[in-house]
Amino acid sequence: MTDGNGMAVVATIESPHSVATMLQLAIEKGASVEALEKLVALHERIEARQAAKDYAGALARFQAECPPVEKTETARIVSQRAGTSYTYSYAPLDQIARTIGPLLHREGFSYGWDSKIAAGVLECTCTLRHANGHAERATFSVPTENPSAMSDQ
Repeated sequence: MTDGNGMAVVATIESPHSVATMLQLAIEKGASVEALEKLVALHERIEARQAAKDYAGALARFQAECPPVEKTETARIVSQRAGTSYTYSYAPLDQIARTIGPLLHREGFSYGWDSKIAAGVLECTCTLRHANGHAERATFSVPTENPSAMSDQ
């Protein structure tokens, strides 16, 4: 490939732009559908790898700057079978969101929650998304119908 002045231009395959350029050249040269599909797949893999790198860098910066979240609430758990109880401290979700939200947004992150209940189990999934398109999910489950596991007292 040459630039407008007749100079040879070498594109590295690691750049999504170079793959897009190769794709455009392949179309202009009448490449087969199979060849175009392979170039599109290569382009998508390179973009996904770059998005994962960007995500990891932004997450590292966020973690380096994020202050501890203060535990301001206390829960008391009473065992209905044994009659014993215990307490623990925690940070409410709205307080966590207020503490970390500005830092998350500065690094290009957003998050959302999904939940479902099946067979007496509440399953919650948090999805952390980055502005470049990469996302990661974390899921936790808690029983909802086991009287010894949860109490309204």
